[in-house]
Formats: sequence, C-alpha cells, structure tokens
Amino acid sequence: MSSNIERYFTRLSLPTPPADLATAPFDEVIAFFDTMLRAHAAAIPFENLNVYAGERIDISPDAVFRKLVDDRRGGYCHEHARLLQLVLTELGFTPTPHLARILLRPDASQPGPLSHQLTTVNVQGHTVVLDPGFGGGTPTLALPIGVDRGSFRVIHGNFPGDTHFAVQSRTEDGQFRSLYGFNMGGPALQLSDIDTANWLTCTKPGTMFTANLVLARHFPDGTRITLQNTTINRNGEREDIPDFDTFTALVREDFGVQATDQLLTTCWERLHAQPNS
Repeated sequence: MSSNIERYFTRLSLPTPPADLATAPFDEVIAFFDTMLRAHAAAIPFENLNVYAGERIDISPDAVFRKLVDDRRGGYCHEHARLLQLVLTELGFTPTPHLARILLRPDASQPGPLSHQLTTVNVQGHTVVLDPGFGGGTPTLALPIGVDRGSFRVIHGNFPGDTHFAVQSRTEDGQFRSLYGFNMGGPALQLSDIDTANWLTCTKPGTMFTANLVLARHFPDGTRITLQNTTINRNGEREDIPDFDTFTALVREDFGVQATDQLLTTCWERLHAQPNS
C-alpha cells in the first residue's frame, strides 16, 4: 500500500485494508465501506471555514491530502469526494464522480444547480454510492442503488431538474425525503466540470457556503454535532455560542478541526459584523 493509503487510514484510526479488497465478495466490500465511512465522518468533519473566510478551495490531490489528512482539517463536499476518489483508486477500485442537484429546497420544483459532488463505484456488478461530504445529512454507510439500508437509500425515478437517481433519508415519521438528485450514463464528467462546480460553490455570493459557516461531525455511536453560524446543535439540543473562546474550543475540540487562530478570528469577526452575509 502507498504512503497515501497509510496516512489516510491512520487518520481514520483504522488498519490498512488488504491489497485484494477490490476483488473481495460484495458483502465484505460493503461492510468495509460502512466501517470506512463511519470512521471518515468521525475523523474528518464537514467544514467550510476557508470558504466562509473568502478563500477559494484547491481540490488538487496534494492539496486535499495535505488539508484533510496531514493538517487534520475538514472540508466540504468537493474536498471529501476528491479525497475518497483518490483512496478508492489506490485500493484498486474505479470511482466515478457525479455532480448532483440539491433537492432540499423550499420549492422542490426549483432544484439547485449541479453543485454537490458524490462518488459511485462498481462492486462486483453493483453500483454503490459513497458520499462522506453532505454535512449534517451525510450517509455514513455505503448505498447500493435500489437497496433500503434503513436510514438511507438510493432510488431510480424522475426527480426535479431532470435527474433520475436520488439519495434519500428516512424522516422521523418513517417516510423518505430526497436529499439530492443525480444522473448516471451520458457524457462522462471532466475534471473541468468538477473544478467549475467547486469554483461556483466556494465563490458565488449568497450560496449556502459563502453566506453561512457550517460544520458537522458524525460519531460512531450515531450521534452528531452541527454548527450553523453561531448556533450549535447536539442531537437536537440547540444553543448559541457566547464568545470567541467558546467558538475556538468547539471547532478544535468538539469538531476536531485544527484551524489556525487567524482563520478562526476571520470567521468569528464576519459572523458578528455581517451575519449571514
């Protein structure tokens, strides 16, 4: 295994997988992916500190590995997806990136642009969705298309924005809601398509991640902690962050994001100068 694989699984506190994982039986691969995704979501949080601070995001392989693995930071969807694709490739799989439209909008008939990135991989003839980068709604398990995995599923159908597959999560009343829609087949995505989506997501004024500070971390026991602007949510219990010292401790200790003093100061000052701007 390469040093990248060793660094990644050390970050996740998991043993390095066997070299023949890609040819293992389907159930074994899915079980491994489940373990990997749960560990990934716990060790590498979702966060957009740099985006909120007005910086552009570099999703080149070296930049993603350095930030999310070596510097013990988190990232948003394009960073998580690129990291996962690099790891899967080195494990012997052939990952396919996809861009998706967010369907969680007040008017579902007006879906968002193709701004979210997810990954599919073929496992013994089955297409499986892997997505560790959907913030508080991240599916922390592998999702074979057409299989109900309890809290999440991926189904085929007709969805807003001319999309034909949707990742769905189960709500408290037992129903499913669509998180985002995407397509498979047709022209393959080019790196330039992904770079454009990343650029739009991290620079366009007024979008979710340029206008709001968002962090999320999922723990192996199923609990999670999220932050939007100055409100912290621990499994439904909300409270406001009173001061900068508390904010710094939350980011570094609760979320495990080793951000610099300068970056945290920039974000905190923006939160209080122009909330949600």
